[in-house]
Amino acid sequence: MSIKTLSAYISVMSQEQFERLEDMTLGISIKSSFSASELEDLEYKLREKNKKEELLLATATRNNEGRAFEMRGDLATSIRLYEENIATGYPATFSYERLMVLYKKNKQPNDEIRVVEKAIKDFEKDSRYKKEVAKWKLRLQKIKVQK
Repeated sequence: MSIKTLSAYISVMSQEQFERLEDMTLGISIKSSFSASELEDLEYKLREKNKKEELLLATATRNNEGRAFEMRGDLATSIRLYEENIATGYPATFSYERLMVLYKKNKQPNDEIRVVEKAIKDFEKDSRYKKEVAKWKLRLQKIKVQK
């Protein structure tokens, strides 16, 4: 496989693989190569990375559209867009947060509870979201008391 072709995989290569490619590019080592299984693994990782990036773009686009519809007062369309986002499973809290606010505003406690519970379930295992999860657990308690 050519160096140019291998360069397409740089973003998903391990440090060791990158260094081998660099050695090949600089002519330091002509013995370095990539096995068929390594190439398959790199191809898989690149596909997964691309899928994740496409999902991120779609999520961000729906969030932006949802906010625009909110500002125009079209809450039903906003809700639909945010619901689509949480259904995709991309780990971003914005849609969850907006749905919580909109369902509270529309006096739809069952939907608010459903979204809060889903947010807790979807993010509680990720330590980066510790504060948000704690906040959502308190919110859930308050909603259930008020209901």
